[in-house]
Amino acid sequence: MKSKMINIKDYDFQDLLDPASNLNDVEFKIVDENSQELGTVRSHKFLLSLLSPVLKKMFMSREKGSIVVEITGPSFISFQTLIQFLYTGDESVITDISCIDDLFDLYCLGDKYELCGSRNLIKEVVSSFKINQENFIHILKGIKKHENTFLFEDLCDILRVKVQDFLVCSSPESYQEDLKESEDTDFCFWVKNRIQKWSRSSSEIQSVEEQRSQFEDIKKQFDDVKKQSEDTKLQLEDTKIQFEDSKTQLENSKAEISELEKKLAKMVEYAKDPCKNCKGPTVCLDGQVLHGTPGYGTMIRPDEDTSYMFNEDEVNVDADDFGTVGTLRWGAGGPVVNWNKLGSRICDDFTGFVYKCK
Repeated sequence: MKSKMINIKDYDFQDLLDPASNLNDVEFKIVDENSQELGTVRSHKFLLSLLSPVLKKMFMSREKGSIVVEITGPSFISFQTLIQFLYTGDESVITDISCIDDLFDLYCLGDKYELCGSRNLIKEVVSSFKINQENFIHILKGIKKHENTFLFEDLCDILRVKVQDFLVCSSPESYQEDLKESEDTDFCFWVKNRIQKWSRSSSEIQSVEEQRSQFEDIKKQFDDVKKQSEDTKLQLEDTKIQFEDSKTQLENSKAEISELEKKLAKMVEYAKDPCKNCKGPTVCLDGQVLHGTPGYGTMIRPDEDTSYMFNEDEVNVDADDFGTVGTLRWGAGGPVVNWNKLGSRICDDFTGFVYKCK
């Protein structure tokens, strides 16, 4: 195993708070409002300067060497606890505090010396502070003392909610008996006034919460109806599209039926008087291509200028000529076609010719 050399991270800074240590260079003298000394806390300017810009500025403005700083306001316990926490980082020295006044003092000290995160830590401790029958009156006195100080507004709000919760779970007789033992008439009046005010506020808050809950329920119902409406709208759009498609199909079907009716009417009309030239079964085949050899007496014409070979002779038929199919010549290979312009010619290949019924 690699050997390890000692470094400053291994040092327990709490040892510097030992009364036997003579390395301190600042002594905080804690005094009350009557200038009565409550106690002294020894510390080190360099270490505190690392944590507090306010203390750093104060130390730099004072003479070098050991100095004495007089602190008025906080309790000795609260200031001693602050220094202990700054040296150890042990939050239990704060969370174990049972006196609410000391927590108010710590909150004020953290703000005064601009100790980063101190106010949030104290608010967390106050939020978990246990209120009971023994400390209830003392908590109320703390709220009365600090409720009009802007700095302590958050702490007082937290404690007010905790007091309200405590009152809900306890009988009025329990705290009224404690108030009777108090000789401070002004405090008793303040407590009764505040409890009534908080009770009304609690009822109002409960009413607001009920209204908010009702509003949320109505809003949810509205959102559900809105969603159903949107779904119905989408279904309606789909139905509309389907209707338009069906309408288009119906129009197309009607058009097809109309065409079929026209064709049927023509076929019926044609059946009454069929074409005697092409003898088409359902309609006249005028202009349609011949398939095979046409029958005797059928009139035909070329679809365009057309030629065909017969006995090695080329027969040319103009596009504007027409003729009538005559009798079949024995051994000729095809019938005679009597052309209007070309005259009679034997034809054994009717490719390129069409019916001429009109």
